[in-house]
Amino acid sequence: MEKYRVKGKITTIKSAGLRKTGTVDSNGTAVKKSDLPPLSMSSYVFTGKQLQKKQKQVRSTIQEAESLMALELGHTPQKKKRRILKIITQ
Repeated sequence: MEKYRVKGKITTIKSAGLRKTGTVDSNGTAVKKSDLPPLSMSSYVFTGKQLQKKQKQVRSTIQEAESLMALELGHTPQKKKRRILKIITQ
């Protein structure tokens, strides 16, 4: 069984890491050696910077949605936030 060291931990090759170059037993452990290394754990988790970027995208999307709703309802920017929150909570 092929093993790789990833950030201090030993992980076995899983089906995603094989990328269709080998076979996998019922436990998901590689039975045949793969030419490609397994996918790293960083593929599945967000780093701090990536998380901040996602949060910023969400905030800008919410602000854009609030602006569009305010325009549709004919509200001024000062009143839009209170009015929109009131509409959403009703």
